[in-house]
Amino acid sequence: MAAERSTTTLVAALTPSCVASFLRQPGAPAKLVEFKKIDSTWEQRQFIEKSGWATPQGGTEPNSALATSCAEALTKAKV
Repeated sequence: MAAERSTTTLVAALTPSCVASFLRQPGAPAKLVEFKKIDSTWEQRQFIEKSGWATPQGGTEPNSALATSCAEALTKAKV
């Protein structure tokens, strides 16, 4: 139960940073439009994981819960 709470806290804290990193990249508006065209939530999560935005600082592997949360937030972001 403690591990689940820790993950939930991590995701809540790092999702805004993930979204901000996406939106700071060169050509972000066009890439956001491209991202929103991805139909599958799994593929959206993979896109975020491959970009490195879902890998917490000091980590070596992406956090799938963070990637999912970031993807969900990006689908709601305005272009």
